[in-house]
Amino acid sequence: MKIKLLSKFGIPPRAERERGQAIVIIALAMVGLIAIAALVFDGGTAFSQRRKMQNAADAGAFAGARQLALGASDSTICAAVTEYTVTRNGAASFTATYTRSGTALGNVCGGSIPSGATGIRVVANTSFSTSFAGMLGQQTGSVGANATATFGGANNLVNNVMPIAPQCAVSNPTSMSQCGFNFNTSYDIWDGGGPGNFGWLAWDNDNASGSNQSAATLCANLQHPEAMEYENPDNSSDHSLSIGDDAQGSSGISGSTCVRNQLQSFITNATPITVILWDTTSGSGSNVEYHIVGFAEFVLEGFVLTGGGGQSYGNTSECASGGGNGNCIQGRFINYTIAAPISTTVNMGLTGVALTR
Repeated sequence: MKIKLLSKFGIPPRAERERGQAIVIIALAMVGLIAIAALVFDGGTAFSQRRKMQNAADAGAFAGARQLALGASDSTICAAVTEYTVTRNGAASFTATYTRSGTALGNVCGGSIPSGATGIRVVANTSFSTSFAGMLGQQTGSVGANATATFGGANNLVNNVMPIAPQCAVSNPTSMSQCGFNFNTSYDIWDGGGPGNFGWLAWDNDNASGSNQSAATLCANLQHPEAMEYENPDNSSDHSLSIGDDAQGSSGISGSTCVRNQLQSFITNATPITVILWDTTSGSGSNVEYHIVGFAEFVLEGFVLTGGGGQSYGNTSECASGGGNGNCIQGRFINYTIAAPISTTVNMGLTGVALTR
């Protein structure tokens, strides 16, 4: 005779064991599902916060490096890093250090700037509350990101460069003083401050209907420098102005009413303009090419153009008598900072700030 055993709940022992095993499996499955949910949802939050911290680190490093390039104090640099890392981009905290060639030199907000510092490295941090990960005992998460910004001479520009080309006094200079100029001193740059005559540059421009060397295109490049397009005369696929490249010249005075009016606008508004600096030329006439040795920022003060009726405007006190055949463009070079790829060896006062890491 077979005896059927029942538990006190009326369930056979084997079935009870199977039910217990199922509960364990379900529990483990729930843990796995929660872990997957934590990975998806909390991981997504972590990714979003990480991207936010990268923006904060980038902005803080760039703002700090810009102030460093301008010669600001440690307290001013500290304030700039704090504003762009914490206030504007939501980092909970940050650390920042001065750098040179990737080597840490000392802490920002420490009261002094180490000698030779050329960059700022920022590490931005924040924390966030988790959702599903909290069920597994991880109530909060934390993320961080870092960035380094460095300054140096602007080395590569694609637009907003005026078709005006002052000449340096020596070949391959690395500074404005070697080029033969002092900042905030008035010069007549028609003859370039050295041998050779001043010439316009021939940029392409979407706003002009004439050839690159026409008066209409020259006017368009003065009015719309953002639409200028450089073409390397030695490499038609190269449209980025860089130190060491050549720039196509444009012969003639081209002192049309449009050109004069735009120059007058620059003078009246004291508008800084970006120009190339060159040391040597090749070719002649409409085929002349200028060898670029740097970029500078220039504020026009006055001009005399014998073409188009011999008009003059503004301060021409430094205009050379006969050096430019009666023509003159007078102004002064200034220190200026922009976002641009940099050179660590050449700086003509137009300083670029770039994220380097």
